[in-house]
Amino acid sequence: MSLPKTFKQAAFRSAGADLTVEDAELKLPGPGEVLVKVEACGVCFSDSFAQRNGMGGVFPAVPGHEIIGRVVAVGDGGKEE
Repeated sequence: MSLPKTFKQAAFRSAGADLTVEDAELKLPGPGEVLVKVEACGVCFSDSFAQRNGMGGVFPAVPGHEIIGRVVAVGDGGKEE
C-alpha cells in the first residue's frame, strides 16, 4: 500500500482560534510505533476547553481523542497482529 506524503488535519493554531483544516506532512512510524488512518474522531468539551487554553496547552493543537481507525503501517519492532 502506498501512503500519501501529506494528510488533512483540523487544528487550533493558537489559543481561542477557530478550528482550521490544513495539510500536514505524513511521517512514517518509528521503532515500536504504528501509523493509524483515522476513520472517525470525536471532539468533546475537553477539546473546546483546551481551545481556550484552559489546560495550558501547546499550540497548534489537533483536537480529538476518541478515534476509530485502522493500522496502515508498522515501524521496526512492531507486530502486525
